[in-house]
Amino acid sequence: MNGPLRRLRDALENLYLDAGAPSTRKLSSMSGGAISHTSVGQVLRCDHLPTWRTMWLVVRLLGGGDDLEHFKELWNSAKNASEFEPAAPGESVSDGADDWNVFDIGSVRRRLALKPHPLMRLLTDVRSAIEPVAAFLAAEHLTEADADKLSGLARQLQQLGRDELFRADDESGADWRERYRAVDVEFHVTILRGCRNDFFSGCTGHVTEALDYRIRHDRLGTGGNKPFPDAPTSIALWLHRGLAAAIQQRRCSAAEAFSRAILAEIREGPLPESVAQALRGAYQCLDPALFGPGRADWSSFEAEIVHLLDSEVWPGR
Repeated sequence: MNGPLRRLRDALENLYLDAGAPSTRKLSSMSGGAISHTSVGQVLRCDHLPTWRTMWLVVRLLGGGDDLEHFKELWNSAKNASEFEPAAPGESVSDGADDWNVFDIGSVRRRLALKPHPLMRLLTDVRSAIEPVAAFLAAEHLTEADADKLSGLARQLQQLGRDELFRADDESGADWRERYRAVDVEFHVTILRGCRNDFFSGCTGHVTEALDYRIRHDRLGTGGNKPFPDAPTSIALWLHRGLAAAIQQRRCSAAEAFSRAILAEIREGPLPESVAQALRGAYQCLDPALFGPGRADWSSFEAEIVHLLDSEVWPGR
């Protein structure tokens, strides 16, 4: 990316954040269909110079009508520079070694807003590397009180995800999904902080940003992840219950297996054989009497896990 195009992108990013970081679908809706949400995203990411017409429209949608002359100057500079510089192949999160600090959560949040695909792939890779190990350690170290809290969060997450309000396309639905997001974040952060490893605990911000983006915005699928569904799948909710139970019962390897399954479930593609084998052993080592408030919970959990393992396909794929 050349310097003028980067300056144009930075100006767009500032305008976008000042406008409250609206979703691309909302901006498309505000335009009355004059521009698709995909085109809005392409303008905001500024991987390549957009046409002035689309740039003009997005700037106005973001409330930058008084700044159009400034944006036209930036656009003309980027256009002139692009005529003498070939496009760089491939896609990268960073345009240079010093462009951004990967440990700065504010930078991660801004990058997710403008260029989510490569960054969500990286964040999911990070989650897949650290969360299963953190779950293993949490089964060793989490206090009894925090283990009880984790099981409560898993049950609360299941209740919120099953309710029809989750699908509601109004303010009540938005509030319900926000409650679900907050509980999901607290669930995963409790494990990271309870594993007694400061390096893993230091990644809570990155995990939170990944969860926030996925639940609030990821309706198309980004970075190799499947789209976030209209409502959480039943198997995803039961896997969280299984993870909490494994930690509460001090089953370290089972906790790791359930965590790997949770992260595999959000990926595109089939159920990995290694995940299936570990999951089979994980659920079989749990004590049904300690699983939940009633035997019915264990029966439903077992039926869901066995169905997944027998079919070897994630539900809804």
